[in-house]
Amino acid sequence: MSQVKLAAFDLDGTLAETIPMGIESFRRAVSPYAGHTLSREEIVEMFGLNETGMIKAVVKDRWQEALRDYYRIYEELHTWCEAPFEGLVPLIEGLKARGVIVALIGLAVVMLYLLLFYKGLGLITAAAMAVFAVLYLGIL
Repeated sequence: MSQVKLAAFDLDGTLAETIPMGIESFRRAVSPYAGHTLSREEIVEMFGLNETGMIKAVVKDRWQEALRDYYRIYEELHTWCEAPFEGLVPLIEGLKARGVIVALIGLAVVMLYLLLFYKGLGLITAAAMAVFAVLYLGIL
């Protein structure tokens, strides 16, 4: 049996409760460009895209301005998220004490790693992941 060498965590909803902060940031930043106040439901329906893709889905012409506003407001609202979920600090400290590398990653990083380094990945799976990455990254 192999020893664990790396533990990687996503931030949003895994290490801390950042989802309400993200929804409110999106509502405050993007609603003025959308022409109406976005509801929680409208915002949640777009989950799966990153912030760029979500903003492009709502704001056609001035999406870059809306994105800039989103990042500014998101940073301001980080006071809402003062600590990680209960029990995570001792868990991470325990992993580090055992020599485990602890990393913070996102979905795009995982997909890039799989595409570049996983030898058993079939061509169709790789193509599907690439298409999903393009959509996730909000390029279209």
